[in-house]
Amino acid sequence: MEILRDGLSALIDSHPDMDLVGASTTADDALRIATDLLPLVILVDLDLPSSEGIAIIRGILAANDAACPIGLITNEWDEVGREALQAGAWSCVAKDRLMSDLAAAIRRGCQMSPRNQGG
Repeated sequence: MEILRDGLSALIDSHPDMDLVGASTTADDALRIATDLLPLVILVDLDLPSSEGIAIIRGILAANDAACPIGLITNEWDEVGREALQAGAWSCVAKDRLMSDLAAAIRRGCQMSPRNQGG
């Protein structure tokens, strides 16, 4: 998990139009970041035990309804991805496509945030 988090942080930091505002290791940390720092986009690793990732998405949206959660999934559009979208994730990106697709997904998520839509 730490290598994924560090890699994502480096990827985001490599884009001058993006700011990493926080990183978490627990669901409680993710919810604190969603509430305190109000990021437009929040990446959620969905390869967590049970359905913790889905619960995190729901909690994030309850704490910050302007956030656009993006689920990180192992396989393209598996059952977990469908559950994440039903829980309110804006999108899902397969981990094997992170380098090529994640920056574009983050940019689209920022554009879709209600804070950027006048909502």
